[in-house]
Amino acid sequence: MPRYRFETKTHCLRGHPRTPENLSKNRYCKICHAQHQRENSYKYKSKKNVARRHKLGWNKDLYVQTKKKQKNRCAICKRRFKYSEDNTNACRDHKHGRYPKPRGLLCHCCNLLLGNAKESIQTLKAAIKYLQKWDKELSS
Repeated sequence: MPRYRFETKTHCLRGHPRTPENLSKNRYCKICHAQHQRENSYKYKSKKNVARRHKLGWNKDLYVQTKKKQKNRCAICKRRFKYSEDNTNACRDHKHGRYPKPRGLLCHCCNLLLGNAKESIQTLKAAIKYLQKWDKELSS
């Protein structure tokens, strides 16, 4: 005699076969479970990102306004942002601290540049000097 009523069924509620390969250790249909996670993780991720952006001082109007002001280009390297429907191609830069303030939109590479330099002007100036030194030596 099966322990649970659903163990006697040959298919899940959505019609997927209840085979040992398709059942998780909790006896859920793996196909349905994966589909459910995909749908809900997108909803959760979207809500989480909106809350995070708002906390950092960004909202949709400011994003659109800044993108238009920067002529759809990165504030540092001036590369054009690629088009995407959800506008995830531009990184929203902000001043770090207790009360973050929006600064501008950056491409992914420039955002990493600032992050890896820990937004230190001295580090970035040292990097410029280093590149200039090697540029002179290699071009001689």
